[in-house]
Amino acid sequence: MDTALFQWINGWPHFTWLDPLVVGFANIGVNEIFIPLFLSLFFGLLFKKHSWWQATLVLILAFVLVNYLVDITKLAFHRPRPVAVLESVHILGRSAGGYSFPSLAAANITVLFAYIFFVTKKYFWFWFGVIFILGLCRVYQGIHYPGDILGGWALGASVAWLAFLVFGFICEKLNLKARS
Repeated sequence: MDTALFQWINGWPHFTWLDPLVVGFANIGVNEIFIPLFLSLFFGLLFKKHSWWQATLVLILAFVLVNYLVDITKLAFHRPRPVAVLESVHILGRSAGGYSFPSLAAANITVLFAYIFFVTKKYFWFWFGVIFILGLCRVYQGIHYPGDILGGWALGASVAWLAFLVFGFICEKLNLKARS
């Protein structure tokens, strides 16, 4: 079923004007500038001066943890990327190397946006939509199976929840307001 769903999504019509947008959006979760850009943008706007640095520090630690967990999981499962085992895969952008399961981009973006939602309790459907569209783009781009995306989402959401609990604990111990 994972392969059939991959082939269906990856086989959608590709347009010269849309493909670069998909590649750019799909790379949000793996781009080196992604972490500092989003941290500065979102935490500068969402948190008051008393807890923003604690929230940012916990989020950075969450990124380190999820990247470590993704690496371990990839080594444990050894799932090849679709382009390595399937014929007629439409690849957009550069072809990714290494193993496919779970998706690091999906895990990173889920950690970021799920954590923001857990902390702020705002805009669930917006964050969910961004996470969903990014995952869809990674399949459309030919880099991941849908199951890889689901695995990345599960790891990312789990780490985001753990980070939220740690942030709450820190705020409680330091007697800080946890939400803006």
